[in-house]
Amino acid sequence: MFLRHNGGFLVTRLKEINKMKWIKYIGLLLMGCGSPTKVNIETAYDCGSRVGDTACNLELFDQNGDLWSLYDHQGKIMVIDFSTMWCGICNVIAPISEEIIDEYGKENVIWITILVEDFDKETVEQSDLIDWVDRYELTSSVLAGDRSLIDKTSTTGYNITGWPTVFTIDQSLTITHGWHGWSEEGVRQSIEENLNK
Repeated sequence: MFLRHNGGFLVTRLKEINKMKWIKYIGLLLMGCGSPTKVNIETAYDCGSRVGDTACNLELFDQNGDLWSLYDHQGKIMVIDFSTMWCGICNVIAPISEEIIDEYGKENVIWITILVEDFDKETVEQSDLIDWVDRYELTSSVLAGDRSLIDKTSTTGYNITGWPTVFTIDQSLTITHGWHGWSEEGVRQSIEENLNK
């Protein structure tokens, strides 16, 4: 579980927290408290950041200062774009993200840009998020991240080895594809595969 901390994120006790929630959920079922109509993925014990894993929840602040939660968007295909403001290709793909969302429909696909650093390679602030949205006339969420989201082993964060790093997550919150760098064709193909499931 990714937790917010001072505008950034603290990855903490991922498996222990989710294991306790899962045990509580099983206990409620055994006591006859009924079964949910939709599986609550947040209680799942096994989540991660590798392709094939159920994505762990991310809670980050967006350009409006609102807390954005990945799990609130279950049922939609998500493209998660880890970028920096100083990255040239990140600046190139920002307007392309709007084209892709328009093409596939906001009811089916959402694009989330997580800005990790500003132009000076410092942690982003809300004013940076607003600048990014205004510069590229974005309607999608732009979120404030920091380097604590990065873990090259994918044990406590995302394996980000370059900018941008892009992941697609399907309607059931499974990470289906990941790229270090940019592949518009790959992103489009992944969206189409997930739409056809």
